[in-house]
Order: sequence, then structure tokens, then C-alpha cells
Amino acid sequence: FVSHNIQAVADLCDRAMYLQASTRAIGTPQEAIRAYVHGTASHLADETWGSVTIADARLRDARGPLVSDVVQGESISLEVDCIANETVRDLHVALFLHRSSDNLPVYVGVVDKNELPLDEIVAGQRFTVRFDLRAHLAGGQYYFAFHLYHNPTQQPLARLSPAGLLAVRDTRTSKGIADLAMTCRLT
Repeated sequence: FVSHNIQAVADLCDRAMYLQASTRAIGTPQEAIRAYVHGTASHLADETWGSVTIADARLRDARGPLVSDVVQGESISLEVDCIANETVRDLHVALFLHRSSDNLPVYVGVVDKNELPLDEIVAGQRFTVRFDLRAHLAGGQYYFAFHLYHNPTQQPLARLSPAGLLAVRDTRTSKGIADLAMTCRLT
């Protein structure tokens, strides 16, 4: 089975291979998809503009580190560990979610200093930004991106994409992007 349809690969295959001029990855569908997403999202690869370094990022569910797919509507969190290389003030963060198959922006959430106390981070300080959310998404493959900005100038200080890969398992037949938690009844 040869396809650019990531969801079909995840649904139909037990093993997968990612090719781009040569073999880039062979393994489980999730391993091949992870390599593909990292390769196609390279325009937003790990970057530091000098002020802040992103040390680590991880997705978690209620059981701990996210190691498999999640069920629609399940609670998850993304934690991003940062280190200030110099003192920075007046920051805001942004969380982006993209569908992996076509990089479609699914969600953008911006958090400023009114919601998160990022007034001043001193040089050498380590801090973790944690996003708590629910996977109200249709089944499919998604990836998160994280951006840290200086608020007044909109100067990016650090970004990471993908910051986490998310596979959502359908609990019912649905298509599209959002899981609207639809119920149906006869009256």
C-alpha cells in the first residue's frame, strides 16, 4: 500500500516505510509517521533565537507519558521545558495544532501575561509551560507546535515544531477535524 494519506497508513498497516529520495524510516506506522511529520515540518524545526532554549517537550495523558493514541475527548497535556539564556520580559506563548496529513491549522491558542505569569524570566532560569486540553478531534494524526514571543515586539524567542505528535482514535464514525461530542435521540 503506497499513500500520502497518513491516516490510511495508520489505519491499514502494521509496518510502514517513509521514503524521501531514500528510506528515512521503517517500523510501526507511528514511527514512520513521526519521521514523516518531523521531515515535513522542518520549516519550523527546533529553533532558538538566543534568548530562550527549548530543552524538552512531552505529551502526557492521565496515566503518564503518552505512548499510544488517545480516544476522542480524552484529557491530555503538553509540557515544554525552557531555559532562559538571558533575562527576558513580557512574554506570551502560543500553541498550534496541525493535522499531519496536510498541515492544516486546526487550533491556535495564544496565552499572554494576563493568563500566565511570564513577566520576567532571569538568565539561567528553567521553566515549564504546561497546556492542559481535551482531544476533541476526529480520528487522525496531528502535531503540536510551541512558540514563545516577546509580547510588545512580537519577536519570536523560541519555537518547536513538532512539539508533540498526537494520534486520535475514533470512538464512532466521524470525518473532518472536530469531535463535537454529538448525541442523537428520537423524540
